[in-house]
Amino acid sequence: ALLVAVYIMCDISVYLVNEQAVGCYTKSTVLLMKSSLSVVMGIALTWWRRGRSACVECVRPQNWLRLVPVSICFSLSNIALMSAFEDNGDAAFIKLFGQMKLPLTALLSCLLLGTRYSGQQWVILGMILTACTQFTTLKLQPGAHMASGGASLAELTSVMSWVFLNVLGTLFGERAFKAVGALPFVTVMTNLRIGEVLTLMCTLTFWESSFRWGQFFHGWDRWTIALVVVFFGDTWLSGLVVRSLSSVTKGIAKCGTLVSLYALKLFTGGLSFVLPQFLGAAMVVQSSAMFAWLSVQGSGSEGTRSSAGGPSPARSRVQSACRWIRGLRLGAAWAVGCAPLEAVPPRSRCVERGQCVASAADAVRH
Repeated sequence: ALLVAVYIMCDISVYLVNEQAVGCYTKSTVLLMKSSLSVVMGIALTWWRRGRSACVECVRPQNWLRLVPVSICFSLSNIALMSAFEDNGDAAFIKLFGQMKLPLTALLSCLLLGTRYSGQQWVILGMILTACTQFTTLKLQPGAHMASGGASLAELTSVMSWVFLNVLGTLFGERAFKAVGALPFVTVMTNLRIGEVLTLMCTLTFWESSFRWGQFFHGWDRWTIALVVVFFGDTWLSGLVVRSLSSVTKGIAKCGTLVSLYALKLFTGGLSFVLPQFLGAAMVVQSSAMFAWLSVQGSGSEGTRSSAGGPSPARSRVQSACRWIRGLRLGAAWAVGCAPLEAVPPRSRCVERGQCVASAADAVRH
């Protein structure tokens, strides 16, 4: 619970600082600085916890090369998010539309990770999708710019790119974190950030035609530095949430950010109160809360069933001992030739009558 609460607060900071950081800086320089700091932190943590020899895993090419597609998705999604704010996007709208990540994550996690959801959960995910679509449609209506801060087509394109690429990166990152024989968490995070550094360097060199490496910090101010800090924190907290919980749980946790940002915008006058939009936002919040509640109930029921119906550790040990004793009895009977194998009582009968030990002792005496 503490991890989720800290993650929500950091997520809120990302949106609020992004709104303030409107200087003439190059967006990729912020992300490159964040990823570079993450690489340094990952190597330092590995050295501190596992020794200098373990640091080789953080920079070994075969480790980070297989995660380059994930790094590309994260890098481009962050660029798209910052572009949405550059296109005069407001945090409340971007966050509300960002709830589209929840049904998209659930759908792709079924296809890519084999995750299973109940029929009720799919119905609620459909409600979230409908509510987000309705809210976005209201924002794009003619005259919405004057009434409630409408969204432009460029902003919508940037937000959609951010949602899709972030979902892909999160799911593939979860598979890397939870794979059998996976590397330690800090090592995987460092491998991902190395891929991001290379991706962003290529972006600055070949995509940003006006960028010059000698002017890396051109346009930076205190809000730009704050943006590096909140992106840095959000990166590591997102990884911890995905590794400890799941990608879908991460999407549900962002519902708290959604409520806070929309309420803050209404309270400060950043958005005018429009009843259809308010009801659409309320539908998104309620649907996300219902999905979270069903997920918790489902996991609790599954744990109850497994504890009630599954064999206890003591019973499992008894059954294993009986199987071993039965094998000893069969071998002894066959060796002395005094009893054919088909004459040996079955294991179930031995367990029921409690004769495993006695039968084995009789066979050995003969």
